[in-house]
Amino acid sequence: MNLIHSYRGLLGAALVLALVSSVQCGGDDNGHASQPDTKPDAGEPDAPATPTLTLADKTVDRAVVKVRPRTTGGWVALEEQMGHWREGEIDRNRRRALVWKESTADNAHEIARFVPEEGSLVSDFTVHPSGAVTAVVTGRSLSDNRLYRFDDSGHVTATVAITDPDLATDPAPYSTPMGMSSPGELRCPMSRISASIEAVGDDAVVSFETGAHAVVLHRYDSDVAAGYVKAWRRLVEPALYMLAFGGTQNVSTFDTGDHLTGAHRATLAVGPDSMAVVVADADEFAQRGEAHNAFFGDGIPESSYGSVLVTRYAFDGTRLGTSVIPEFFEAIGRGAAIRDHALYVVGAGGYPNKDGFGLDGRVAALDMNDGKLLWATNIDFQRSDWLMDVAPTKSGHLFVTGMSGFWRNYDGISFGEESESLVAELDDQGHLVRRFVFPQRPRNNQVRSIAPSGDTLLLGGFSNGPATHSGDEDLTRIKADGEVWRLSP
Repeated sequence: MNLIHSYRGLLGAALVLALVSSVQCGGDDNGHASQPDTKPDAGEPDAPATPTLTLADKTVDRAVVKVRPRTTGGWVALEEQMGHWREGEIDRNRRRALVWKESTADNAHEIARFVPEEGSLVSDFTVHPSGAVTAVVTGRSLSDNRLYRFDDSGHVTATVAITDPDLATDPAPYSTPMGMSSPGELRCPMSRISASIEAVGDDAVVSFETGAHAVVLHRYDSDVAAGYVKAWRRLVEPALYMLAFGGTQNVSTFDTGDHLTGAHRATLAVGPDSMAVVVADADEFAQRGEAHNAFFGDGIPESSYGSVLVTRYAFDGTRLGTSVIPEFFEAIGRGAAIRDHALYVVGAGGYPNKDGFGLDGRVAALDMNDGKLLWATNIDFQRSDWLMDVAPTKSGHLFVTGMSGFWRNYDGISFGEESESLVAELDDQGHLVRRFVFPQRPRNNQVRSIAPSGDTLLLGGFSNGPATHSGDEDLTRIKADGEVWRLSP
């Protein structure tokens, strides 16, 4: 059932770039080289030693949306053949494959590939300390949802059905949600990609956006016989009204960064003794804060639009409280990670920004012990900036990824097609240290994923990608070329 053709070619030799420290990069609105201003709260960059960026792998017509290192070398990547919004279902033509690769200094070799059955997609995956991999596969109905566990070489060792009988009795403070809703399903009504997963040792936690736009959290404990056994289930956010964006598929052809279909999809982060579920309040009419208070009585701001809600849990499922981080107006596509009891969340804010193009990068830190906000700041390189993932390091610095230099219609839903790959280093207070320069590539360029890999950082993303209206006249333009990079900082 391999629906995605295999491409094993690499550049004849790995591309190695000497990078200029500081924020040099990018261009002006016409794509010319420039050195844009940064906001004062981003701080003045230092002048560290020149790092090395190496293109480790390139795949034609398949974007890389997540990458994680294998414990035995190489990586596991989630590759996506992008789909358009036409023909009745928003992600009807989307295909995803989980790919295991070995790598040397000048080559990457595929050793395994997993593609689920027709109608289902790999929503997310995680790599356990043992090297095992667990993927959460979601489909058009609850009966399609599965956990797949693999060994380090990509062989399936267990398949577990995902069930949730409590969906039928979950509270809905605001009655039946509006729009394209399927209250009894563990998937967003607008997309088959509705789940996030993280490892807790050899176990796993999985979050789902349901068909009623609630968010639920499952913990699965590993089991020799069954593969996984569900340990507990928690309601993170109750159902709510939701503005339906189904009509947008008639006026555009692509959902850039899943900023509409993934608007309320949760992001997970796991720390040494607790975990966090990060949920955006990205719909102005959805009343997320009000619905939350009606069920939990937390007293968070009822008008929480443009914020992210962070709920902390102990590993036994005890709810530790919910915090609100403000000014994440485009918080979808965000990343989250925990290090030393601090949670770091990235996304986009400053809406519209001072340049009038819609977005600045947004990064915040939260204390996992008491839920208090430690700091938050905007990062403005040029035009619009969107941070999509974050990796805290031993030094206390953060590496953030995303896209930059694009146009955003903040009176509508459209993104311009031209953008640059974004990777930057921040200090332990979110101040800019340096931004790394990528070669110029066509159309939309993003770095969607970052993960530590030994003394380097593994980056996954794509070039030559589409944006909101790329396929309006020609659907064959809805495609991108995947990239995996190694950064030696």
